[in-house]
Amino acid sequence: MRILLTMQLAYTRAYGGATRSNRCICEGFAEKGHHVRAVTTAIDKNRTEEQFQHELANLGVRPKFKDGVYSGVANDVELRLIEDVSQLRRFLAKEIDEFDPDWVLVGGEEYTQNLLALALAKGPERVVYLAHTPQFLPFGSESFFPSKRGAELVKSSRLIVVDGWFFRDYVREACGIDSFINSLGAVHETHPVLYPNLANFDRGRILMMNPSGLKGIAIFVGLASACPDLPFAAVPGWATTVEDRKQLEALPNVEIWQNQPSLDDILRNARVLLMPSLWAEGYGTSILDAMRRGIPVLASDHGGPKESTLGVAQLLPVAPIKKYMNEIDDSLFPMPIVPPQDIRPWEDALRRLVTDRDYYEKQSELLKKTVEDFVLGVSIDPFEAVLLKMGQEGAGERGSAQATPEKTVTADKKKKLGANLRALSPKQKAMLRKKLEAQRRGDS
Repeated sequence: MRILLTMQLAYTRAYGGATRSNRCICEGFAEKGHHVRAVTTAIDKNRTEEQFQHELANLGVRPKFKDGVYSGVANDVELRLIEDVSQLRRFLAKEIDEFDPDWVLVGGEEYTQNLLALALAKGPERVVYLAHTPQFLPFGSESFFPSKRGAELVKSSRLIVVDGWFFRDYVREACGIDSFINSLGAVHETHPVLYPNLANFDRGRILMMNPSGLKGIAIFVGLASACPDLPFAAVPGWATTVEDRKQLEALPNVEIWQNQPSLDDILRNARVLLMPSLWAEGYGTSILDAMRRGIPVLASDHGGPKESTLGVAQLLPVAPIKKYMNEIDDSLFPMPIVPPQDIRPWEDALRRLVTDRDYYEKQSELLKKTVEDFVLGVSIDPFEAVLLKMGQEGAGERGSAQATPEKTVTADKKKKLGANLRALSPKQKAMLRKKLEAQRRGDS
């Protein structure tokens, strides 16, 4: 198949769940021998040319630049990265005409739906909509920017793809359409990777990623204030506002860390990950990232985290966001009206983790084993099968979630592989990890 991905976000971004997910989808299809091309912006919001060049180098890309477009290849995916975001639609139209893809995958992190509208105009029978964030959909109770036009555009796609069951149910309730669950979109890797166990009971900080009103900074600040004896850290992200930073800077036991291309460089200094999201997460991939490295997680019992914790990480109550102001904050999103939060259950759970070594270590071991087993059952194969089937059916059939996310054909093989991996000694795991990382970089 010839597959084209487009999205408003930069393809090379080292972090950001939607970007990592869409890049993984492209790499998964490319590994299966499909011809894949990504047409996206080169540098998106809050990013610099220096960051862009560094990310290109990390992906092993030596791009050619001509007529406002960076061209190259990353992990067998052809790249067309547009320098001027205002020209993205024009270049996309040209690429669709010239590449003539069987499928156009459109990233949903664009509230205007302009890229989707263009793709549909070129042929609705081949458009697949990749949804990662309920708030960016133009319909539903969580929508930031509800739009009748946008809703009709999304519903006109041949297939809507989501990361998990919570989001699938949300889409069905909001617009009456079944979507397809692509679990690979939550894992962000086309092959199982053995991550180091970074569990750190004796030192390390209580970490929150992307602290903001949406993500539950009220709970984080409340905990840091109530626990002055404990060290905390925050990594600002796309939703962090100037006011959020001021709150963090006012707390003497909170360090502010910069995001890093490698999550290992962040999580190796963390003792516990907090994910007290007050909005409805589509999935919550940061939870899996921490669990895969043995970092205990405390997450909100709301939205996607109820699924991404895989039934083993601790879920805690929150008062979710229900309303937004008619104002835009400096992250360019509606300002949430954050209800008062009860941090007592969070403080109790946190205190137990940081004072009970046996409990901490058992949690770490359970989380790491559970997520490693889960990852072994995830691949691009079900998504590939759905596209191949729809291609054979022709333009008249809408894609359906009847094709469930993961097939059982290779279940025994994957179960055996999981047992073999767990049987390795720490030294053998370290050697295997180095080999896998070398393969991913393309080393011999």
